[in-house]
Amino acid sequence: MAVFLSDLLSKTYGFGFKVYNPFECETWDFKELREDLTIQGRLYNFSALDVYESVVKCVESLGMPHSAHVHIEGYENEVGKENLFKVLEKIKSLNLEPNQKTNSKIKRHQILHLAHANAYSFDGNNETLINFLNNNQNYSVDLAFIGFNKINPIITSDR
Repeated sequence: MAVFLSDLLSKTYGFGFKVYNPFECETWDFKELREDLTIQGRLYNFSALDVYESVVKCVESLGMPHSAHVHIEGYENEVGKENLFKVLEKIKSLNLEPNQKTNSKIKRHQILHLAHANAYSFDGNNETLINFLNNNQNYSVDLAFIGFNKINPIITSDR
């Protein structure tokens, strides 16, 4: 997998990987959101959780300058909170350390960057996520701000 991703980067002149809701297209195609990231997709013989795991392992194996940047499936509803912790616990179980192989004096300290971290807590309770992050220093996050107006997908770039 690392060789394939390395080749993909060289062909596209990329410098990192963003995992954006693996299999979310099935929601569009089949009009359903899979509630368990461990279930294989209809179109593939692996699960969304396998995608997160494989990409994070490959990024560290290749010594990329950026950690894997992830959006967890379902962050726009309550299923996302459960999916979030499935992914975080799976990545934690890999016992990986940052393995940046660049000449940069600036070194990263994370193996995974979680996008829109607060969007997974519609109930307003981020305590579990905050405790996880405080006890696991190999993760970084950014915040999402929910607007109460129509979103222009061309501007937001996430949709």
